[in-house]
Amino acid sequence: MKPFTMLMFLIAWLPIERGFQVFCRADAKKIEGAPSDLPASKGRGALSAAYTIAKLGREKKQPDLLLAAARVIGTTRVAKPEPNGDQVGIEDELRADAMALVAEANAIGGTSAEPIALLAAAVEKEIKEVKRGATDLGPRVYVGTFDRAPETNQYVAALRGGNLATIALYKLGLKGDIELYVTDPDGKEIKDPRIRCEEDFFLTFTPPKTAKYKIAVKCWGLSGEKSIRYRLIIDQR
Repeated sequence: MKPFTMLMFLIAWLPIERGFQVFCRADAKKIEGAPSDLPASKGRGALSAAYTIAKLGREKKQPDLLLAAARVIGTTRVAKPEPNGDQVGIEDELRADAMALVAEANAIGGTSAEPIALLAAAVEKEIKEVKRGATDLGPRVYVGTFDRAPETNQYVAALRGGNLATIALYKLGLKGDIELYVTDPDGKEIKDPRIRCEEDFFLTFTPPKTAKYKIAVKCWGLSGEKSIRYRLIIDQR
């Protein structure tokens, strides 16, 4: 129980850049220029970190990591949908992701099957009981698809000046080549601080002023697949 409890606090309080370095694989490439110490903020970037932890939990077959990630993913309230409706159904998708992680953790079980089952039941109960509905302060989550390449999907995010922002891009699948690009209101690309963890991208920065930033997800190739999907998370609190 204690390691699991510690993971709960770790997800909530770990500074974002440090968190991605801890939970990404050892061969992850950190792009030069990232600050060595970012301020911690409870909740900020937790959803992005949770998906990274889930990936590690699957690779290492560690049910405690899967349950830690499931709790955050399943209880996070996302931002209100944009007028174009791109986020419709996202809460249901997050909940389905979380429940799938709970099922995976139970399936792994191992020598700790009984305590894992108890933890899984507690996490599942919390996910089902959490208040649903979008909030003004939640992260924005988009799930997109590419069925040809090269192709680019564009997003616009209104970010508040002086507040640390986290933008994460996850490729949903093993094949395909996608990349994340963020530009400021003056058209200048923001590259640092940025971390690439295998096929995923994480960008953290503090906008100097409140403005709209352009976010582009570029598909360079499908690697023989008919289509590839991705998840984009934009979080600022």
